[in-house]
Amino acid sequence: MMSVIGESSASEEICQWRSEFKEKAWEQRYLESKLQQDKKVARFLAIAVATVLLLILPFDKLIIKPQHWPHPAFEWRVVIVVVCIVSAYSVIHQKTSKQLKKLVLAFIIFFLFNVQAIALTYQDHYVLHVFFDVIIIVIIYSSTLLSLKLSSLLCVSYAVIGSLNIVFTKTLDTHTVGMVLVAYLSANLVGTIISQLEHRLRRELFLRKEQLKEAALKMESFAFRDALTNIPNRRSFDDSFEHHQKSAKRLAAEHRNVCLIISDIDFFKKVNDTYGHDVGDIVLVKFSQFLAESIRPNDAVYRFGGEEFIMILQNIKAHEATEKIRNIIKKLNDRVFTVPEINYPITASFGLAFLKPEENSRDIIARADKMLYQAKANGRNQLCIDTTGTF
Repeated sequence: MMSVIGESSASEEICQWRSEFKEKAWEQRYLESKLQQDKKVARFLAIAVATVLLLILPFDKLIIKPQHWPHPAFEWRVVIVVVCIVSAYSVIHQKTSKQLKKLVLAFIIFFLFNVQAIALTYQDHYVLHVFFDVIIIVIIYSSTLLSLKLSSLLCVSYAVIGSLNIVFTKTLDTHTVGMVLVAYLSANLVGTIISQLEHRLRRELFLRKEQLKEAALKMESFAFRDALTNIPNRRSFDDSFEHHQKSAKRLAAEHRNVCLIISDIDFFKKVNDTYGHDVGDIVLVKFSQFLAESIRPNDAVYRFGGEEFIMILQNIKAHEATEKIRNIIKKLNDRVFTVPEINYPITASFGLAFLKPEENSRDIIARADKMLYQAKANGRNQLCIDTTGTF
């Protein structure tokens, strides 16, 4: 999936009922992408619960049975508030979505258990706490901190326990009991719908963002790479020249060089005129591949235009650079690569210049280009060197 995201629609990638990505790798990638946001939501909810508990504490004596007020009820709520604060602090230190999910799940189970346990201390005719239960259920669903499946399992179980708690421990008429059951059922139904929409919409948005990122990377690749040879182009050279310039300044203190080589395929016009542009394109591709394979990982090769290529050799002594280019020339003459239609070696001329610490791209290209023309004037298939500023 990860290689064809741009070709897929949300309906193909997201499971309709679970509202999760069908591919586990993408689901995990999505979860990690929203980790920081989930941590903020979880921390906010934990602090909100602690705040609400503290605000309603003075009014508990109106609804709690006398035998539970004030000490047991008060101490109980203090413990819950402390757990909320500790959980809010712990959220910050969760490094992965899996760790956060475990913490959130543990906190929710702890909180729901205590809410129902506290309900046992309320007076026998009091059921207004169901209103808060409905809010809790909807928040659990809509927060999307847990998966739709896990949220449903928790909230339905909570609704069943809450209903049984009221039916068997409260003195209520049938109508009130019925309204309580409807409230729990409605909360789960509405919560499920909200949660499913939230999970799906957020994943669709994530998918769209990833598709846009992929499209942007492709556009950048098209802008900075040559379409035919697939190596960096002139624009890429211009963009990276400042980096090469900084390297030259740094290496000058170590008496080492950054050198620029311009290469030009010999008699390339003759290839195009004799064998056609298709064969000429094959020559360009194979020549560029050969140059790219001939350099070190920290070096670079660019197609500068037509049959001209630029090579940048980093952190190198003058004699090492000379030896490397002469070795390339030897391999070309030994027919390191062949084109079936052409029965002679594809050779090239090279002009080499060493980048001065304060030199701009125009000046060094001019110096290397001058050496290239000298190599051509001397009969091609050779290297000419501008030794100015060399180590």
